[in-house]
Amino acid sequence: MLIKLYNTDSTNNHAMRCINERIAGHGWVIYAHQQTDGKGQRGNKWSAEPGKNLLSSVVLVPNVPIEHQFLFNAAITTEIVKYLKQAAQIDNIAIKWTNDIIINDKKAGGILIENVLQGAIWQYAVVGVGINVLQTTFPDNLPHATSLCLHSNATFDIGNLAEELGNALVRRLKEGIDETAIEGYNSLLYKKGEWQRFMAKDIPVEYSINEALPNGLLSVTDNNGNNLFLTHGSVQWVYGT
Repeated sequence: MLIKLYNTDSTNNHAMRCINERIAGHGWVIYAHQQTDGKGQRGNKWSAEPGKNLLSSVVLVPNVPIEHQFLFNAAITTEIVKYLKQAAQIDNIAIKWTNDIIINDKKAGGILIENVLQGAIWQYAVVGVGINVLQTTFPDNLPHATSLCLHSNATFDIGNLAEELGNALVRRLKEGIDETAIEGYNSLLYKKGEWQRFMAKDIPVEYSINEALPNGLLSVTDNNGNNLFLTHGSVQWVYGT
């Protein structure tokens, strides 16, 4: 089912309300013209120019154990990038750990997955997808933002993007998810094999990025040749380095 909203707090919130009311189902796609309280990672806000960007959520029944949460994330994020490459006819799209969408070293979007559990059973995953599509200018405090149209000559219909992407994710789940999902994710991993600067508790650090692991840790190497494993949220990415 495809649901279009003109205005909502966030499509993820709307999806959660539908789940709580027991009316949502696997494969539901909810997209909005604008959000008043869009969500980003770790409590950050996601702002976008109304009507020009993909603001959507896909309700999925994961059919995998909750301990495979990052493998699910890897499979879903990889499928989204594969779809965007085809739809936008852009080759240089990558995944910044854990799930930001990067085009030519700039952020074009992000993915926020929120879960509904019943005991140990993973009932639903709400996959929030925010992609800058037709927006061409961004606030001064977002110097590293970009959009699909700035890198593509393709034409875009936001509703079609939302529906087709939802269908792609449903098809991906039918294929099943196992540890091979991490291989596809790492093939698209931004800065893989390169040095990257981070901030760790306000201290600048630099690591060579090796790979993401099935448990969600990021394997890196420091300047002394030591292998380290970063947890999500333990460091802040520094763009442009």
